[in-house]
Amino acid sequence: MSLSPSGWLLPAGHLPASARRPRVVALGGDGIGSEVVSAALSCLEALDAPIDVVTPPHGPETRARLGTPFPDALREELDRADAILFGAVDTGPEGSADILRYIRFSLDTYANIRPATSVPHVPARTGGGATDLVIVRELTEGMYPGREGDLSELARLAPGLEDHLGYRLPGEGAFALRVVTEAASRRIARYARALASQRKANGVGRGRVTIVTKENVLRRSDGLFRAICEQELAADPALDIDHVYVDEAARRMVACPEQFDVVVTTNLFGDVLSDVSSEVMGGMPMAPSAGVGERVAYFEACHGSAPDIAGRGVANPAATLLSAAMMLTYLGRDDLGERLAAAVTDALAAGNKTPDLGGRASTDEVARAVRSRL
Repeated sequence: MSLSPSGWLLPAGHLPASARRPRVVALGGDGIGSEVVSAALSCLEALDAPIDVVTPPHGPETRARLGTPFPDALREELDRADAILFGAVDTGPEGSADILRYIRFSLDTYANIRPATSVPHVPARTGGGATDLVIVRELTEGMYPGREGDLSELARLAPGLEDHLGYRLPGEGAFALRVVTEAASRRIARYARALASQRKANGVGRGRVTIVTKENVLRRSDGLFRAICEQELAADPALDIDHVYVDEAARRMVACPEQFDVVVTTNLFGDVLSDVSSEVMGGMPMAPSAGVGERVAYFEACHGSAPDIAGRGVANPAATLLSAAMMLTYLGRDDLGERLAAAVTDALAAGNKTPDLGGRASTDEVARAVRSRL
């Protein structure tokens, strides 16, 4: 099985038909982010990709100089971007999390696309067969916007609120509000439908979409999500549709991930399941992702900022390289995306592996091996 970014996401539908080169904002972020993004940019340069890349100041360098990791000039660049290549973020108080929040919520990149594909010469840590699945995760709702508070205040505002067992709210503690709307559920289902149809037409997928919820417990919110997804998916009679509870989906992604094709789910469940499914690719340092909106998309590795290895030159750049391949596909250059993904696979097959994969290569050595194959 080969890595095929054209089976992982839909091309952009908003880019102008003119000859204008797409504008890409590249941000290292925190920790190892700058190292892996630098590796990816060097490979994009070797491909002679027809994009204009800007690398505005941000993160720790601007915090020290301007007192903020997110200056106004960066916000202006993000607003003008066709695509964003992002490294990693530290969610602590000194990190660049505000940048990623802006990209996700203010730019409304609502569809998180997380492929999990068997990688030749990289042993999977889960499952028993060749796997090529994509998780389509709703990225703007659920609990992730952080609507939290004190239970006593919620009880005051909603004194008659009961759970499905008939119990009222406790008088003390904290709450987190989970939001599911018809509009957001409908657009993520439409994305999953279009992607599953494209994968089937291209001979990559089976035309199967699995809806994942915990509707047996979250009857109202997940009931709404499932109902809307089923409505939207039924618009394509060529697709097979099924539904799995999230705990069972997690079990299957460990035992038999090859059963899945396209999975559509809510924010928190998608976050957890996509981390589990990354083990198909050999772990988080191999796993790419995209966050797609109506006007812009961002692309980042699924791993974090890894401060314990930052600056040591041993970070695995593969996930960021594959994210860059997804970006090229999104921008309408399937040919270049496929070439970059193939070069990554060939470099790994030749033994160019960082320590997380059992090798001894440095970040730069892996990037150099990939560039030599472009």
